[in-house]
Amino acid sequence: MTMDAGSRPPVWGDLTIAVPVYSRPLELRQLLASIAAMTVLPGEVLLCEDHSPDRAVLAQIAAERTPFFAVKGCSLKYVENPENLGYDGNIRNLFAQATRRWVMLLGNDDAMLPDAVPAMQRFIAEHPGVHMISRTFVRFRTSVNDVVGVTRLSDHDRVYTKDRDRSGLILRLCGFVGGLLVDRDWARSLATKEHDGTLYYQMYLAAVAYSSDGIGYIASPLVGSRAGNAPMFGSASAEKGHHVPGAYSPRARAAMWRGIMSICAAVERHMSVPLLHDVKRELSGRQSFHVFELVMVQGRGATWALAREFQGLGLMRHPLPWALTGLGLIFGRSSRGLFAAVRGAQKWRARSFS
Repeated sequence: MTMDAGSRPPVWGDLTIAVPVYSRPLELRQLLASIAAMTVLPGEVLLCEDHSPDRAVLAQIAAERTPFFAVKGCSLKYVENPENLGYDGNIRNLFAQATRRWVMLLGNDDAMLPDAVPAMQRFIAEHPGVHMISRTFVRFRTSVNDVVGVTRLSDHDRVYTKDRDRSGLILRLCGFVGGLLVDRDWARSLATKEHDGTLYYQMYLAAVAYSSDGIGYIASPLVGSRAGNAPMFGSASAEKGHHVPGAYSPRARAAMWRGIMSICAAVERHMSVPLLHDVKRELSGRQSFHVFELVMVQGRGATWALAREFQGLGLMRHPLPWALTGLGLIFGRSSRGLFAAVRGAQKWRARSFS
């Protein structure tokens, strides 16, 4: 995608696309290019740089792109955090820094799809009482045009509520942060440092939204999630000890799942809405597939370590993690082929939507 400053698409002034930036300059260039290619631009693009080793080059990229977006009627705001806030702190900072009513969170290696804004506008007009909205998203590797999968919960727009939907669906709705649309003032009113280090601040907001007015869902894909990049967590003080930049260890994954459970337990106590039981069922069932997929390819030792961590969290109550543990111990690193076959089936399914 290229940036052509000659044309000026319409702008939705109520939207901030907000990115917690940490390294990955190449991906940031591609992300900004995907925003520039949208049929309707946001009123603001917000980049909060979290004291990464690549700060100088990231600042240069932002400076280069600022005039381009200004010509289009879109403000590019670049903020440098004076210290490393970590993932959760930086997400919270995005809401503090945003100047528009709605904030769409986007990972720093994600991409926007061209027709995202009209779908958002339609949904908000039809569901004015919702404060947090999820979406369908595609998965890609090097280009958002090369789709390797589609993650879709529903084939129609809807609102998931505590009265008719089980709480475990919060994980499927909001486990991936890219493309989540949040009412800025609502998020500011809920700001807390209590869950820093969990790497799931958006799950805290989602648990509150589910327990009150529900979580909206837009069925058409809005964003792309890049597959294959190593995680960057572990530099902030709240993240050290469990997370090391560049890999998902069994200990790190267990810490993340423990964080989700602590968030749901806290919101359950505060709002008197049952959350934790069904969230644990979701974690030990469907969600365990994705965790074991990332760890089993590290070898039999990592698989066994993850199973022990799951056992300690009370998450080995479903047959799936037991089956995955057995496969990991039998096939070791060769289990990569098993997951490749599953991903191949998902890619075929993704093509059926095109």
